[in-house]
Amino acid sequence: MVAGRNNLNERGLEISLFILIFIISLSIVLIAVKKLVDHNQTRQKNELQQTTQLINNQLRQLIVSYQVENENLAAFVKANTYLTNKSFERYVMASNPFDRLPGLTSVGYLPRIATATIPEFEAKMRQEFPDYRIWEIDKNEASYIYPLAYAVNYKEPEQLKVLRGLNYASVKERKSAIQDALYWEESRTTILHPAVHDSTGKRVVLLFTPIYDENLSSIQNRDGSVNLNNSYK
Repeated sequence: MVAGRNNLNERGLEISLFILIFIISLSIVLIAVKKLVDHNQTRQKNELQQTTQLINNQLRQLIVSYQVENENLAAFVKANTYLTNKSFERYVMASNPFDRLPGLTSVGYLPRIATATIPEFEAKMRQEFPDYRIWEIDKNEASYIYPLAYAVNYKEPEQLKVLRGLNYASVKERKSAIQDALYWEESRTTILHPAVHDSTGKRVVLLFTPIYDENLSSIQNRDGSVNLNNSYK
């Protein structure tokens, strides 16, 4: 009986040791797995942060490229005392920004027009475009409007026939960016917003660069025309 009891005790001790060793081994495995998971999560987080930073840097560089292109075009417009649609198109096609700037679909020129001089401006523009008219005007809201005069649309040239003459300040997102550009005297972008008169649901971002007549003394009285740069997402 004693021998049998001892055997049972030894057997129980072996089982206990086995269970203890199993639990310890399992704990070690779980700790190793947790460390591996934590390491992978940390690595993925670091990779995501690096990717996000890379994308942000690329976007900043792209925005700078858009801005430089717009400022070059603004300088061209400012230097031309007699700007025409043909001269504007020739410059844009010669510089060919559409191949160099991904997402760019169009560039254009928006003169600042006093609402009191709209008939005079329309008559001048009809020398180049017989059907030219300014639309989307609220004469009671603003002293100046910003109609599309000249533009080059790389992907949808026919869209210009629809948009030419549109007062870009009639769209609140664009009006805000135009006002900021004029106030700060530097380029400003809109937020992402729906394209005007587009049935595809396309959303766009516009970059506006002010063009000033340096012959006028005060900032408030400068003829702040606006050059626009249109991209899409």
